[in-house]
Amino acid sequence: MKFERPTGFAGSIPGNWIDNNLPRCPFCKLSSLWEFAEEFKAYDFFVGFGGFIMKKRYFFRCPNCLSIVSASEPAVTKERFHYWIANKGIRIESIGKNEKLKHLVGKKYPLVTLREWARPEIPEGKRERSVI
Repeated sequence: MKFERPTGFAGSIPGNWIDNNLPRCPFCKLSSLWEFAEEFKAYDFFVGFGGFIMKKRYFFRCPNCLSIVSASEPAVTKERFHYWIANKGIRIESIGKNEKLKHLVGKKYPLVTLREWARPEIPEGKRERSVI
């Protein structure tokens, strides 16, 4: 699979989606200019009758740690009702250089969870204290 970060209209929809939703990588926590690739798969839904459904999936790779996450086309393009369901299943394809996170590969997580993981950690002495 060839990853790239195209400029112009060709990559604007997936590029904007990943930049807006995960400006930091959830695995290395660095700001990331994600590269992406897309994959089409045909599924035969009428076996023997030649009826196919095409599904598209976007793959996003962090250039810093080489981790890869993927999202379905409805999640990225905000297509119909499926958008709400699709953002609950962002799949972790690879954890790149971070071997400690190998147990996450192949699992799906909501986009909200990946956003939380991407937050930079605040050092213990710098945390604000509640004055209640």
